[in-house]
Amino acid sequence: MSVGIDEALFKTVATLVQRLHAEAGIDLPGPALLDMQIKRYNRVARVAPELRDGALAMLEQDLVDELADARANPGQGKRAG
Repeated sequence: MSVGIDEALFKTVATLVQRLHAEAGIDLPGPALLDMQIKRYNRVARVAPELRDGALAMLEQDLVDELADARANPGQGKRAG
């Protein structure tokens, strides 16, 4: 059984991840950015469709917080993973 990707949701998540990284001044290489986008998409895609707007808002705030921490503590993400 194959489960399809919700293209509109993936584009929304991918754009959000890319925009927030740009706003934070954090440049990820292509493969790392794609990996981040996929992981965040998978997190939101598991949520019931009627709850996804809230999940996207939570995802955005979590990522803003993580990026602020990354800027305050450069290099920590590579060792923490």
